[in-house]
Amino acid sequence: MSSLTVLLKNRLRLIRNWRRVLRQQSRFKTGFILLFAAGLLASLQFVFARGFRTLDGLGQAGVMILPRLFAMFFLAMALMLIVSGAITAYTTLFRSSELPFLVVHPVRPGAITVYKAIESAGLASWAFLFIIIPFTMAYARHQALTPWITLWTMVMAVPFLLLCAGIGTMITLAITRLTSRSKRRKCILGVVGAGIIVAGWFWWRPQRIDDESLFMLAQLVPGFRLAANPFLPPTWMAEGILSFSKGEWARGILFWNVLASYAMLTALLIEWPGGRWFSVAWQRAMTPATRRRTRGPVASGQVWRRLLAGFAPAVRAMIVKDIRTFLRDPAQWSQGLIFFGLLALYFANLRTLRYHFLPEAWRSAIAFLNMFSLATVMCSLSSRFIFPQLSLEGQAFWLLGLAPVSRGRILLAKVATALTANLVISVGLMMISSGMLNVTPEVRWIAIGVGAMTACAFTGLSVGLGAVFMDLRQSNPAAIVSGFGGTLNLVLSLGFMICAILPFVVIERFQTVIRAELGWNYPLTVAWVWLLILTVLATAIPLRLGYHALQVREY
Repeated sequence: MSSLTVLLKNRLRLIRNWRRVLRQQSRFKTGFILLFAAGLLASLQFVFARGFRTLDGLGQAGVMILPRLFAMFFLAMALMLIVSGAITAYTTLFRSSELPFLVVHPVRPGAITVYKAIESAGLASWAFLFIIIPFTMAYARHQALTPWITLWTMVMAVPFLLLCAGIGTMITLAITRLTSRSKRRKCILGVVGAGIIVAGWFWWRPQRIDDESLFMLAQLVPGFRLAANPFLPPTWMAEGILSFSKGEWARGILFWNVLASYAMLTALLIEWPGGRWFSVAWQRAMTPATRRRTRGPVASGQVWRRLLAGFAPAVRAMIVKDIRTFLRDPAQWSQGLIFFGLLALYFANLRTLRYHFLPEAWRSAIAFLNMFSLATVMCSLSSRFIFPQLSLEGQAFWLLGLAPVSRGRILLAKVATALTANLVISVGLMMISSGMLNVTPEVRWIAIGVGAMTACAFTGLSVGLGAVFMDLRQSNPAAIVSGFGGTLNLVLSLGFMICAILPFVVIERFQTVIRAELGWNYPLTVAWVWLLILTVLATAIPLRLGYHALQVREY
């Protein structure tokens, strides 16, 4: 029996034991997760169904888009899975707690890399399935296809997920192994990497479209030309699902075999460099930086101390410590960089999509959708990163209890760090979105105000509830977030997001009627007062409870 088979069997046993763990969870947590999942699936299916009806209203353009819509969708999913797989692979390959045990045992490094690539695919698959299932169900209903399309999607998704996650694992392994602390080598690798990307783009550039109507449509729809390339996995995925749904079994099995073959080839490509690179890459990832680099101005905190000169020395020292801890963990800052970077890239290219030429009602609707998307990402990342900050102090928290600093200042340091980051991100992205859409000044100030208020509320909830439900015995952030306190924080944050944004959406939707009857927008003033009161309550009450919990806590 190979070592890879033993590792996979062990993982299956762990999955079976999860049923016992689920029985020990609180009913509130389980019920909320199930209710939220059902609501998310229903909402996404409704949104996709409305999108298909909108395409029907485009006439001939909609008729030409629909056949390639599946391939365009899976092209976007493939890019997201590769990025997610690369980020997840860094954690599973170099930060997993079981790696020291596996390294000292007779397990081949190549088997470890393949095993961790499969684990990364499993961790990255749940979000993919939550998006693809409602999309395929809405598409099947719109195109009058068989309801079994969901089953065929699951069948085709297995090799597709393994292929994309494998590519992400290869990227992470290569970057970790080849990256050196030498600036010269970094520049050389950067130039070579850019050359490979450019050469790959020209090599895999989309096929030529001879039809003039399709060519014009390709200029307006991003990814339309690339989705027409028959040599890319998203096209195989889309064609396989549609073939199974239409009863073309031989053609569907053909595309499944193609995906499975490339997934197995990717596993071999992972195993080959994994056997040679993993040990060195793992040692390099676990080795701290050199003393010379540690004493640099940024790493040593000199820059941060100058920027935070207005704070008390004790508070400033704690803020610098939190910043340095965050920057030293690529698994944390890379996730925030990816999510907020994608939002910034989308907002910055709104004029490329010519959204600023749409009617005012449509531009306002897109602005509010951008508010919801940004607030959702901030809610998720605040629960993931800010809530467990106090708990991650761990067994060394008694040092803070004995230090000559009040516990209120400990809480203040956490609030200052989190609030500054949230305000810069939320207000900055809302300004970019409003400017690119060229919305009215009223909608612009609503977007900026809502972004600032949600940043304050998410910070207060995450820091305050993190202090109330602090668990110093747990060192895993995922386990801290999945507890009762993390679930309650997520519920309250989502509730605040809905209650804060929805009144402005309703008022802007009926602003013409309101101004015709009242002469001025009185409900908008009420909405601003409601948002201010809601933000004060969501920020002050959790922080007050957290401060009291720290004061009475024994160390």
